[in-house]
Amino acid sequence: MLQDKLGYLIDKLLLKFVLLNLMLLIFCQLALMAPDVGQRLNMALRLEGEPLGHNKLVDYAGGVTTAPWATVTLKLLTYVSLPEVKVLIDGKEIGHFLRNEVAITVKDGDIISIYNPNPYMPVTVIVNKKTANVLEPSKNQGVEGTGTLYLNPVVIK
Repeated sequence: MLQDKLGYLIDKLLLKFVLLNLMLLIFCQLALMAPDVGQRLNMALRLEGEPLGHNKLVDYAGGVTTAPWATVTLKLLTYVSLPEVKVLIDGKEIGHFLRNEVAITVKDGDIISIYNPNPYMPVTVIVNKKTANVLEPSKNQGVEGTGTLYLNPVVIK
């Protein structure tokens, strides 16, 4: 008798558990049919950010240039490393001489300058390498001294 009541109770609990899980599964599937719910529940999308709408993509793409880019490598001749000497493009700091060479990406019309804040340690910096499409500054062109030193403006063919 006790075994029958216990078996009946277990059957009833299992049936309730199965029905509850089935209802939960149906609810989740219905909720995921709405387009925004899937994106809101996706942890990776929440961590990465919200997708941009069409208008925002057009606004963002308007600021992207289609001009060709090139690479110039500057080499510090007088010292092995001078982290306080900065490389600037159009007045914005983009690197420093932690090692004796710095590779920078440039576009047509950029002005490359070297800023040496120490007046007692003049530096010599040359263009060591450049991609073939860079006409100016020429290879082995250099600047020497302290303060702000300017290379020729970048010309790309």
